[in-house]
Amino acid sequence: MTKQTALCILGMHRSGTSLITGICNLLGVEIGSDFLEANQDNEKGFWEHRAVIETHEDLLKHLGSGWDDTRILPENWQHGAEIKPYKEKLKEIIARDFTNCKLWGIKDPRMMRLIPLWLDVFAETKITPAFIIAWRSAASVALSLERRDGFYPEKSLLLWAVYNLEAERQTRGKTRVFVEYDKVIENWWAEFSRAAETLGISWPADAEEKINQLITPELKHHTQRELPETHSTKIRSWAEKTEHALKLLSHSESLEISARLDAIYNEIAAVDKDSREFSSLWYKEAARLRGKLNDSYTTVHERNLTIGELGTELHERNLAFIKANEDLTKTNEDVALLTRRTNDLVAAIEQLNSQLAAIFSSISWRITRPLRMAKRIWRESQFIFVPHSYIHAWRVYRHFGFSVVAAHLGQRLRRMKNHLVSGRKDYPRWISLYDTMTLERRQIILGRIAGLAQKPLISVVMPVYNAEESWLSAAIESVLNQLYPTIELCIADDYSTKPHVRKILERYAAKDSRVKLVFRATNGHISEASNSALALATGEFIALMDHDDVLPEHALYYIAEEINAHPDADLIYSDEDKIDSEGRRFDPYFKGDFDIDALFARNIFSHLGVYRRALVEKVGGFRKGFEGSQDYDLLLRCLLLTDRRKIWHIPRILYHWRAISGSTAATETNKDYALKNAKKALAEYFSVTGTQAKIENGMLLGFNRIVWPLAAEPKAAIIIPTRNGVELLRKCIESIKEKTVYGNYEIIVVDNQSDDPETRKYFAELEREIMAKIIPYDAPFNYSAINNMAAKKTDAEILVFMNNDIEIISPGWLREMAAHAVRPDVGAVGAKLYYPNETIQHGGVMLGFGSPKDPVAGHLFHTLPRNHPGYFGRAVMAQALSGVTAALMVMRKSVFEEIGGFDEKNLPVAFNDVDICLRIAKHSYRIVWTPYAEAYHHESATRGNDLEKDKIARFRGEIGYMRGKWGKQLDCDPYYNPNLDLEHGNFTLAFPPRI
Repeated sequence: MTKQTALCILGMHRSGTSLITGICNLLGVEIGSDFLEANQDNEKGFWEHRAVIETHEDLLKHLGSGWDDTRILPENWQHGAEIKPYKEKLKEIIARDFTNCKLWGIKDPRMMRLIPLWLDVFAETKITPAFIIAWRSAASVALSLERRDGFYPEKSLLLWAVYNLEAERQTRGKTRVFVEYDKVIENWWAEFSRAAETLGISWPADAEEKINQLITPELKHHTQRELPETHSTKIRSWAEKTEHALKLLSHSESLEISARLDAIYNEIAAVDKDSREFSSLWYKEAARLRGKLNDSYTTVHERNLTIGELGTELHERNLAFIKANEDLTKTNEDVALLTRRTNDLVAAIEQLNSQLAAIFSSISWRITRPLRMAKRIWRESQFIFVPHSYIHAWRVYRHFGFSVVAAHLGQRLRRMKNHLVSGRKDYPRWISLYDTMTLERRQIILGRIAGLAQKPLISVVMPVYNAEESWLSAAIESVLNQLYPTIELCIADDYSTKPHVRKILERYAAKDSRVKLVFRATNGHISEASNSALALATGEFIALMDHDDVLPEHALYYIAEEINAHPDADLIYSDEDKIDSEGRRFDPYFKGDFDIDALFARNIFSHLGVYRRALVEKVGGFRKGFEGSQDYDLLLRCLLLTDRRKIWHIPRILYHWRAISGSTAATETNKDYALKNAKKALAEYFSVTGTQAKIENGMLLGFNRIVWPLAAEPKAAIIIPTRNGVELLRKCIESIKEKTVYGNYEIIVVDNQSDDPETRKYFAELEREIMAKIIPYDAPFNYSAINNMAAKKTDAEILVFMNNDIEIISPGWLREMAAHAVRPDVGAVGAKLYYPNETIQHGGVMLGFGSPKDPVAGHLFHTLPRNHPGYFGRAVMAQALSGVTAALMVMRKSVFEEIGGFDEKNLPVAFNDVDICLRIAKHSYRIVWTPYAEAYHHESATRGNDLEKDKIARFRGEIGYMRGKWGKQLDCDPYYNPNLDLEHGNFTLAFPPRI
């Protein structure tokens, strides 16, 4: 059996035993785990074993006493037969929690009065006890008890003396050391080194850094040297003499000191409790208890009134609930009507799109292009001929110099060029310039195919059911005409009733041996038909294709090229567009690299989707019951068995999705069952992964919102730097207080040299009403340094970086952002910000945006209307991005510390948020942006514009630093497709693409 030493930390209430026990624990003393919860009296925790406290309290109650009883317990009280159950209970606790511990500790102030029982327990269990007797000045303890419990000085001083006298008498002759709390605060290492030497133990662990963090200034509640005035000179004298003796015992022990303490103890025990010495004590105690009783009566009365008011309110709310139900029924009817109208409008829009495509490709449209271009040239060049333009230019020149005039002129000319070019930036023109196969390009691709190190067999899986003749033929021919030859086409006919289907399939099978056929005997719908086609496949990879869609002839070459570049790839997907019944291409969907959050919102993988066949077979292929979203379900199950680093995106249009009446390509509403089955597949994915996420409808039809779990509210620190700007700051803080439903947060306002009297007055008001902490930053503005400093001054788990010009809109903003932030793979979270005019200010950060000369980053969806869905719904769905603005950014403090905080040396003002996001990504965390946390941003209202004359040099320096540090990474945003324009943003086509 392990030889055990029990370290008993003794000390009167409010004497610092919690701190001393915490230090012992950090030094390697085992103290169990079932602790009393921390509260406002001791925020760092009590370190008191819950079961031990309960046993002590029950025992004191049995003895007719309590923790605040000043009477000395009778001699030999521990030997009564009725005490045995309490002794056995303590033995059970030791056996359960400390059996294999060589050095363990126990702490509860009540233990000072119950030492005789513990000595019996230690003797019977053959455990060696050692005692740390922690004491603090009687005056400090009395003051603390007065504040916490309302005790009068006489009671506090007598209680302090009795506790310490009993503990000293009962541990006399045992292994013990006396430790003064204030000495521990001053130099904990010296005190604990002395304790270890005196007790004959060695501390098992080295935890100097953690202990230094534990001992914070606020732990020193109050140091009171002078004893309070009392009506009893005797009680005051006992406290003074006991404290003097404890000071001596902290240095060395002697029989003389013990004799002094015995004299005090005997004098207290001999005094008649009804004597004059105690009369004032009992009188004050009775008065205190009467006051508490009166307070209780008042509280009961007030609560009865509140119950009555709540009853009335409940009745009114029941009536309101009935009315709301009636309104909801009416609203549901209105929604159903609007849905029908929306479906009609969507169909009309698709018809108009087809008509527009026909117009744009018509001869008359091409003939009139010069006229439209001439009109744009005239509109954009008028500023050259207007006199006031020259006057404005002269004023700018006088104030800022020629370089700023040139910059303004260049901006106008670029805008003019953009308008001129925009007339040519239609998708048909983009196709003709960059996505049309030429003889030269075809020869280049054929040469590359010949040089491929690997030529994997790719099986195109195509379920067929009653496909229209021309479209089925076009689909098959697009596969057989692929430039990459190592393919097979696996077709399963799902018991088509139209006779032409079988004829077409058999004709192509006879013509080309790469076509494999199976004709099903029954109609099983798309999942079973796909499995039948999959059973024919022998390729290393399979590509999914619908029976009426088309592959461009280079599609499978680029798939093979990607496999050669990444031989361990499991999943590959490409960009896609739509094709109408006349063969006209439109609506290109240029996607970002793989992002699990975007996939949860909608199926971003889709077409062209390529899977490693072994992985598909391992998950069991397609599942019945998920028709319409069978490929989404397959993908989610594959994700469970592969690494996200084995998923690759090809930024090229490799699939033409047929948009015809009734197809999902034409409108999502045509296949409602597909949307339901997509949610079903996602719910199963979360169930398998053990994720308690909730799936709700997104902001657009067919989109999902994922509400991530947040079991408890981790403490969040909202850090707001400010200089003056009291009205903005007031609006910011009031919006937080009024709108935020998240409860566990603190506000830290960092004052950057504010000199406005109204602002200073508001700071005082915030501190007085405990609405915020005010921390001074007395140095020139440095956003990075300000936030780094503030982050060090909070113990919050979640950091919220917020500008003083933010105004919260959505009540659930902090819950939404914190729920993302606590996800293990998420490093930072951004919000959706609006200008006061209800246009989007920030929808995430896109790298490489800006001037072609020195691009760094810019805001996505900038100036779009608030409810605009953005490019393929990306403005209204949560997703991973390369960065988010620190105007409102949330992250775990552990991540912030891991990556070293903001770069205060090189990026004091601009781009520090972009830089920190890039460093977070470098540490393998993701940056998530959510549209479900919304706020107004009165942008840089107190700091000004970076292009002002006195700031432009610093701004250019920060641009240079970012380009030098991150280089080409700024030009290759993984979440912004290289076929989309960088200079003008917002997902317009790039002329030319960057691939």
